[in-house]
Amino acid sequence: MKRWVTVLSIKGFDIKVLDGADADDCQDYIIEPPLGEGHTYGTIDEAVKAIAGAKGE
Repeated sequence: MKRWVTVLSIKGFDIKVLDGADADDCQDYIIEPPLGEGHTYGTIDEAVKAIAGAKGE
């Protein structure tokens, strides 16, 4: 069963990855609540930087 699992929580956001992903599934990270529709991040660092930028830091 595939499900999004939180790998890091920061500043009120959860960074998640799809557990049980197949090769044709999303391999990137997502942020919840989302910062924009369809946004994914190749690394946790990219997601953290996006969160920091969204908070004006």
